[in-house]
Amino acid sequence: MKKYEYSFSNESVIIEVSDEWAGILAELDREEYNNDHAETRRHVSLDDGEDGEWLSTAKKGETLIRVAGKIFSPDDRRFRKGRKALSKKQMELYESVYDRGDSIGEYAADNSVDPSTASKRNSAVIEKFKKIFE
Repeated sequence: MKKYEYSFSNESVIIEVSDEWAGILAELDREEYNNDHAETRRHVSLDDGEDGEWLSTAKKGETLIRVAGKIFSPDDRRFRKGRKALSKKQMELYESVYDRGDSIGEYAADNSVDPSTASKRNSAVIEKFKKIFE
């Protein structure tokens, strides 16, 4: 028999469990810990620094161009210059993700590319816009 401690926000309770259950409970604790950290990473915003959001979609079909915390019109000459600098595949990604509001995963599935390839392509699109807007 092993002692197992349940920790609550305002108290802890210690119970005795078999070795088998102690192992199961320890594994569940590990999974919960990992899930909590994954959830925290998912909600971290990169909006306030240099790695902030350069392009975003508010909702399907509505494009916002956000550069260094400022929003620009799609009619801005720098924005048009950035679009012209994109390769054919980058332009396809741009239209899918930023014009239509699809996710990177949806773009990857629709175009039969690996999600990591789509993500790299998106990074290249963002870098081209960064260079033009800086």
